[in-house]
Amino acid sequence: MIIRNTDFLYPNSACIPLYTDLTKRARASKLSTKLPNKEDRMTSKNLIRAATLLALAFLLAACDTSTIATPTVGTVINDTPTMEALPGGALVRMRTSGGIAGLDAVLTVDETGQTSLVQRDKPAGASTLTEAQLNDLKAQLNAVRALDLQEKYDRGGVADDIYNTIQFSKDGNIKSVTVAEVGGKRITPPALQALISTLTQIANAR
Repeated sequence: MIIRNTDFLYPNSACIPLYTDLTKRARASKLSTKLPNKEDRMTSKNLIRAATLLALAFLLAACDTSTIATPTVGTVINDTPTMEALPGGALVRMRTSGGIAGLDAVLTVDETGQTSLVQRDKPAGASTLTEAQLNDLKAQLNAVRALDLQEKYDRGGVADDIYNTIQFSKDGNIKSVTVAEVGGKRITPPALQALISTLTQIANAR
């Protein structure tokens, strides 16, 4: 019997000398045995092989295989800013992130014109839109809803760009679209850019 790649079977180096010694003894026993006939020789070979296999089984059970390395699955990290689902009663929400200062602000406007601003997960103010302001905002939002929007408008290549992510309901689903302040110039639909400007003014009015 030939056994190759013993390092794979016995990762613990302490097992290798035991295996080598056992193999040598088995071979020596085989060579020193004088058998009178073919039938006896076959019986002796079978006994030696059985004894060797049995000894190897005990040796394998005694070896410590705890040193075998277990492959681990890497974790993919997504650093793209995300927002929670649009809350009930909300009309529109905009998250502003990025920039040299590391902006992180979320403005929410509900159906009644109530607004709330959260900066870095802390409340930063609230206000109420006038009826005219709310109507203008709803008109702009309806114009944006009619568009076939991409998920993101950004040419890239701008370090520390500022990103505005807009969330609103459309056809019973939540639509989310991100616009880069610099990288999105000249490729962002005018109606969407106008909505972002209005929401930015609301956020800065406090």
